[in-house]
Amino acid sequence: MRMLKAGKAWMFVIVLGVFAGGCGREQTGFVAPTVVSTIPANNATGVPITQIVSATFNEAMNPTTINTVTFTVAPSGGAAIVGVVAYSGVTATFTPAANLLPNTTARPRFF
Repeated sequence: MRMLKAGKAWMFVIVLGVFAGGCGREQTGFVAPTVVSTIPANNATGVPITQIVSATFNEAMNPTTINTVTFTVAPSGGAAIVGVVAYSGVTATFTPAANLLPNTTARPRFF
């Protein structure tokens, strides 16, 4: 009888090890969307101060997630520039409320 209990205990340890060993390795197949192009291009020079900034994604996005919180344009080390964000198809656009400052390096940020 004593051997039978030990055998059940080992079986429990083996089963527990199989389940615990597989945890955290789930494959969802999810690949995050990426920005495939921007206007103006990264590090572009001679950009007009009236430039509308756009970003094109590799797939359609949820339009409710593209807004002034998740798509901002800001000078390096500065606060976000005020403007309007729109989204259509696979492209998000940012139209500044005022002309961009000359000789300013700005990068779009996506959160």
